[in-house]
Amino acid sequence: MTGSVEEMVDDALSHGITLYGDDLPMKEMAHGTSLEAVANELLILARIHDPAEFMHLVPPSVRRVMAQITSTLPACVDDFVYFQSAVYSAAFFEGLTEDEARRKVELDQRNQKLRVFKAGWAVRRYLRAEQEKAAAVRVIPAPASSAWYLQHCENVRLFWEHHPVEPSQRKSFLLTEIQRAITGGNEDRVCLLIDVVLDLSSQDKADVLNEVLLIKGHRRHQELVREIQSLADPSSVPYLCRLFDEEFHCLADYNGSGTGVVAKWFSHALFSIGTPEAIEALRFYARHPDDEVREEMLYRLSKLE
Repeated sequence: MTGSVEEMVDDALSHGITLYGDDLPMKEMAHGTSLEAVANELLILARIHDPAEFMHLVPPSVRRVMAQITSTLPACVDDFVYFQSAVYSAAFFEGLTEDEARRKVELDQRNQKLRVFKAGWAVRRYLRAEQEKAAAVRVIPAPASSAWYLQHCENVRLFWEHHPVEPSQRKSFLLTEIQRAITGGNEDRVCLLIDVVLDLSSQDKADVLNEVLLIKGHRRHQELVREIQSLADPSSVPYLCRLFDEEFHCLADYNGSGTGVVAKWFSHALFSIGTPEAIEALRFYARHPDDEVREEMLYRLSKLE
């Protein structure tokens, strides 16, 4: 369990109300929110973290609501109803025809829908397993959530068998293929290639991540920054800073969670790297004109003391 996950859970719980029971933390709560709001924030966290990493921190009252929300999930993503009101920047459509732009939006929304669907099923499986363990009964596997997803995982696992590229050429191959897939509007291919990058185990993984981080036209930046945070390679600092400086507001727009949430991606990554260059970057962004960015960077700097 990392400190960053604990802080994200704490942030979500801080939106609860003491009215709902003694199991929520005793602190000043935001007026007018609900357990549903807390549960939905934690379901967002499940898109980038295994529920096993944080669910033990979640109070029983919130767990019950999460169980209610995920209990109605269908077995197949095609039957999953998900409403989203994404806002796209002009750069998202740059150089595209009207038909290409429409297809790109459709593919992007499908990918977002799939991530929400997978996160919901991950929480549902976790809660079901915990419930069955407590009742000392055999855990029954959840139904296959999506044939597409299962095949996708298999394609990631076998990628280099299907593409026998020399290890020294894999970085170049991946960067070229990702750009080609983005240009062609092939979102499934983009998703596959970035998952292959995230699955790399070679010594140059940080180098590949750094380059992919700066590629425009995909929506996997949060996961890439999280992986960079885990690796904590000093070489990533200038790439993180460049992405922040050039694309911060676009990231906040398509993520839809506000500037403060996106600032957390970068503050956690820079803090984990922890080199003088990384700390200097935190100090620089602590003077950012956006209030939420300044607050997040100052908070992360306070953890150095």
